[in-house]
Amino acid sequence: MAPPDGTQPDDLHEWLSFDLDGETYQFDITFLTSPWTCIFGRGCQGVLTGPASELEQGCCSYGAHFTDKADRKRVARLAATLDSHDWQFKDESEALGGPIHRNEDGEWVTQLHDDACIFLNRPGSPQGPGCALHRAAVARGERFMDWKPDVCWQLPLRLEHRTDENDHATNVLREWKRRDWGVGGAEFHW
Repeated sequence: MAPPDGTQPDDLHEWLSFDLDGETYQFDITFLTSPWTCIFGRGCQGVLTGPASELEQGCCSYGAHFTDKADRKRVARLAATLDSHDWQFKDESEALGGPIHRNEDGEWVTQLHDDACIFLNRPGSPQGPGCALHRAAVARGERFMDWKPDVCWQLPLRLEHRTDENDHATNVLREWKRRDWGVGGAEFHW
């Protein structure tokens, strides 16, 4: 069955679609009901061009892009509450002028340190491996989704908002595919 937008699929998925309050909502039911689970820190090969499970970087190798100004400001505010007990690279972040910067393409992204997101505590660190924001949220009894950049907690889900030539809005919730990462996505080892 072709996706609701009429494009030819590169794989077969079942879709659920409905209209509500003048907008269309489409869901990739095949993926959403699959047994997929994140294996970060449990053998994930990561997104580099070769297997790198020992790095425990998962999809953090290239840092995070922010979805909008509110996403960026929320993460910056919460990052300011972290100390070196939470975050392995707190001092390095301060030396760089903060954990967020505008890249050469003009996009707001997290800083990289030692070839991965600056928020990623590495294996063997006293703070414990994994995202400093995620770990801090859990330690404080809060939802990690409220702390991390939107793209980080949404992955592997991809939410797309489209508006057609008649100003009709369509919201699509589906899995991330290699093609969504651009040209380099085909090279990811995962």
